[in-house]
Amino acid sequence: MTRTITFGSAHNLTKLNVDRYPNICGICHKNVDPSFIGSNLQNVTVIPEKIEAAFKCTNVDCNSIIIGYYERKDPKSNYVLIDSAPISPIEKEFNKEITKVSPNFVVIYNQSYYAEQSNLKLISGIGYRKALEYLVKDYLIFLNPENKQEIINRPLGQCINMIENESIKEISKRAAWIGNDEAHYVRKWADKDVEDLKKLIEITVFYISMDVATKDYLKEMS
Repeated sequence: MTRTITFGSAHNLTKLNVDRYPNICGICHKNVDPSFIGSNLQNVTVIPEKIEAAFKCTNVDCNSIIIGYYERKDPKSNYVLIDSAPISPIEKEFNKEITKVSPNFVVIYNQSYYAEQSNLKLISGIGYRKALEYLVKDYLIFLNPENKQEIINRPLGQCINMIENESIKEISKRAAWIGNDEAHYVRKWADKDVEDLKKLIEITVFYISMDVATKDYLKEMS
């Protein structure tokens, strides 16, 4: 549905068509239909290719300002929303088993998640790959603290092969494949992307947390 934004005075009001208003508030992260406040345009004779418009979040617990960034290809086309700001990043929470085994994984993952939420998607994948390496190595160190230095010095692929749990080994291996693609010019897995990498890390996290929880309960109730 086409929407409009306006600028100018009440006696000389100009309307511009835009494809949509921002529908997610970057502060409260709610799905909203914001109220238009104004734009960065004045009484100009030539309408620029790019414009900014201010909106107010309609979530009564938020009421934050949302800035929409618009572009159009030619003077006859509508403006298209390409981005919005500001963004208050959402953090992904991990269970106690993961935070105990690898607190650095949690930090690195959420920094990568913040980059992704900020539309820095070409670098977030490399961050997720780094988070995976910390998770795998810290898990191995948790199981074999006497081999800490050896584990730290080994490449990720060799560390994965050291994992005895087959489910963790095989799923983290595939996560590493896609993670490596995020760091290279040519992708080996052209049909996979960051979303697949995140899903594989999520599965790896699940299996590791279950393994750690199992070991903890068996130790407590021996």
